[in-house]
Amino acid sequence: IGYALPYGPVSFEPFAQIAAVTVRTSRDAETGGPTALQVLGRDQRLGFSTLGLRAEMQLGATPLLARGMLGWRHAFGDTTPAANLAFIGAATPFQTFAAPLARNALVAEAGLAWRATATTTLGVSYSAALGDNARDHALKGRLDVRF
Repeated sequence: IGYALPYGPVSFEPFAQIAAVTVRTSRDAETGGPTALQVLGRDQRLGFSTLGLRAEMQLGATPLLARGMLGWRHAFGDTTPAANLAFIGAATPFQTFAAPLARNALVAEAGLAWRATATTTLGVSYSAALGDNARDHALKGRLDVRF
């Protein structure tokens, strides 16, 4: 949910966003004897809420747009990814864990978009999510074609 607020050449948009993610792992097994692993099925549910501000501005008379976003993201649910495993010959399963997701993170994005035609836009952006003991950086390319 967002609402654009034009202020001179810049358009500001305060926003609130929520996302729900379900990761479903099905049963599977390796081959290769008693040390082969068996993956036991599992569902993991994770949610994100983000509050922030987006801004966009056309750079002079050029077809270039500068875009930015700054916000706070809160993760809830299964924030520590896990897998239930067992050795093929063993009766007792065990769990392995991946690095936990930050419960709270500062999220930011900055980028440029070029309107090549009335229906085509090319863009590039850098994004980051910075939390306690967790950093996520990304460089993204984008092609939008409207029809």
